[in-house]
Amino acid sequence: MDKTAYSSLHQTICDFDKIIEQVPGKAINYCSRGMIKYTIDDIDGAFTDWIRAAELGYDGAFVLMREAAVFCLSENCPREKEAQ
Repeated sequence: MDKTAYSSLHQTICDFDKIIEQVPGKAINYCSRGMIKYTIDDIDGAFTDWIRAAELGYDGAFVLMREAAVFCLSENCPREKEAQ
């Protein structure tokens, strides 16, 4: 990912931080921020947001967590590449 795209995604995360601060009970905001975090390989941050979205009642978060876990168990996981 180039620096411009990474910077743009990081700014979007900051925007979601502000939205969540103003409206903390909207599960879709956590879910969306989690997807962006996952895109920039912040796996822990993504799962934290998806868990919060699930706690707030968004069942779609379970699907995202399952898909991400399957992907991370494959050879494509960013963490696995860093460890090698």
